[in-house]
Amino acid sequence: MSAPKSVYIVVSYAPGFHKLLEYVRKYHPEARITLVHPRGYTATESERKYIDDTVECPSRSLSPPSGWWGLWQLSRELRQRHIDHLGFQYESITLRLFGIACQPKECVAWLGNGQLLQLPLNLRATLADLITHRISGYRVMLAAAWHAYLLGANNEPPERPRR
Repeated sequence: MSAPKSVYIVVSYAPGFHKLLEYVRKYHPEARITLVHPRGYTATESERKYIDDTVECPSRSLSPPSGWWGLWQLSRELRQRHIDHLGFQYESITLRLFGIACQPKECVAWLGNGQLLQLPLNLRATLADLITHRISGYRVMLAAAWHAYLLGANNEPPERPRR
């Protein structure tokens, strides 16, 4: 895909959000970067040096259930702007559905480990992807619990000798 002209990044309160904006600026140096944030959010100084514009969500939260109405209104506004690239710091079902509703040309999650996760722009592929990853995650969690609590409880020596 060609270099985007408009990059919209949805605010995350996770640590290192300014690093995400720095990475996006390096990855798309010519693009206009717009910060999408809830009402009442103030960008920090380290965030402001990487963004060109902001778009405010009508609600105080981007999380369900209080933020759903604001996300719906915001998705209508962003759809009218015909954005090229919509990005998140992490992915969730709410953010994926919000991305589909905005109808960008490209929707991604810029993960903390530097990986860029392409998110599908249709509902069927999104739900199939989420179900596959959830099942895989639960399988890994159950295997870890099996080893830690059932097998490891009797076989592991204590970390410190008891007095």
